[in-house]
Amino acid sequence: MNKRYLESLTNEELRTIVTYNNDLRNMLEEKYIEDTMFYVGDILEVVGGRDYSIGFYQYNYWYSARTIEAMEAIIEATESYGLCSEEEIEKVEYCIELMNRLDNMDYDNKQYDNLETKVENLLDEIDDMITINFNGLTDDSYIDNDLLLEELYCTLDCEDETYYILDDDLNVVYKDDIKEFC
Repeated sequence: MNKRYLESLTNEELRTIVTYNNDLRNMLEEKYIEDTMFYVGDILEVVGGRDYSIGFYQYNYWYSARTIEAMEAIIEATESYGLCSEEEIEKVEYCIELMNRLDNMDYDNKQYDNLETKVENLLDEIDDMITINFNGLTDDSYIDNDLLLEELYCTLDCEDETYYILDDDLNVVYKDDIKEFC
């Protein structure tokens, strides 16, 4: 029996393996989800939140701490991780501007209640916007053969383990000298 390492297979052979080998697909999907959740965790360390639950296969929500610092953290997370679009950041910056105005406004000012309501509505919109962005990161409907093939390439490039098939049997993938999956 002839060992053929996955690194030496053609793109079409790798695509066939990813498409039809359920155990490999499951392993790659789990790895993708794990990697994505580490990334989400890094973002959450920056943006924090008053309350949140983010993950795959669940209802996601994120609520800001509703402070200027929390809004600045969204900007920081965008600079570091690309959390928001430019247009979304403009909304966050506008909210910071209004929050500063509100902080400096006398409570007895006639416009205080209007500005406070505007800030609260804007904060609600930002909470929804961030939740939608996290949904985009954790949406399992984007996990397709192309994404799993990318994950396989990364696995082959980044990990110490070697994977191979025997002869031209694309149905069974082995890891090192032990039959790992399939």
